[in-house]
Amino acid sequence: MMQVPSNIFILDTKPSKYLPSCMVVRGIMSVCTGFTTNFFGALCTRFLIGFVEGGVLSWSSFLNR
Repeated sequence: MMQVPSNIFILDTKPSKYLPSCMVVRGIMSVCTGFTTNFFGALCTRFLIGFVEGGVLSWSSFLNR
């Protein structure tokens, strides 16, 4: 779901700034998962982590070549 918008967005930015910022946001969201107190909060933070990971997944396979 996030791979296409990520590919469009990365045309305007440098991958050297975009990928680390996505990973920092993923780390922040992972920490926020620890502070959730109910199932809905955990579900929302997990969705946002997946949303950020979708943008990184397509580019991480490109960098491994």
